[in-house]
Amino acid sequence: MSAPKLYYTTTSCGAATYIALAIGGVTFDSETVDLKTGRLADGSDFEAVNWKGSVPSVVLPGGVVLTENVSCLLWAHDNAVKKWGPTAGTPEYYEMVDNLAYVNDAIHKCFGPLFWPSTDEAKVAAKEKLATNLAHCIKFVIKGKKTLGAVFSAADVYMFIVLTWAGFVGVPLPDAATEYMNGIKAIDGVGSTYTAINTPKA
Repeated sequence: MSAPKLYYTTTSCGAATYIALAIGGVTFDSETVDLKTGRLADGSDFEAVNWKGSVPSVVLPGGVVLTENVSCLLWAHDNAVKKWGPTAGTPEYYEMVDNLAYVNDAIHKCFGPLFWPSTDEAKVAAKEKLATNLAHCIKFVIKGKKTLGAVFSAADVYMFIVLTWAGFVGVPLPDAATEYMNGIKAIDGVGSTYTAINTPKA
């Protein structure tokens, strides 16, 4: 059986799937995408792989293509060789699924207008929404814990990547969010993999 192939960029949400696959010891191929041009390294059109033109995209053995963060991260978790995170079917597993959807909807989406060409008013509104949602996350989800759920999971890897974007768009994070992010980064395989994929090859 051929290995799955991940299409991603090193600082986008696709990096979360890369880290999750690496933590789980999954054998996979990968290729970065130039999202500005929509092209791959050989010049071919990325939309031939994923018509949405977005990352992450995981091409599974057999040809099925996953194109959303939640599905890519769940596949990486469920197919881990070195098992990590919650066991499938347990309450903690469904908590992870819930948190994946939460990060995607409540935190990730707030950053979009800060990267895309948009009006000053839209950027201000996005920053205000992000501040509100982060405050809610700290109070109602993290609640003083080191992880979003009962155990470290793919949702934490996703949240870690999303929070790194604050530095790119000049948004200060609350102290509790920074403490959480640094704690996840320190977990074996998270920060080291993130650093590795963002270090230029000699």
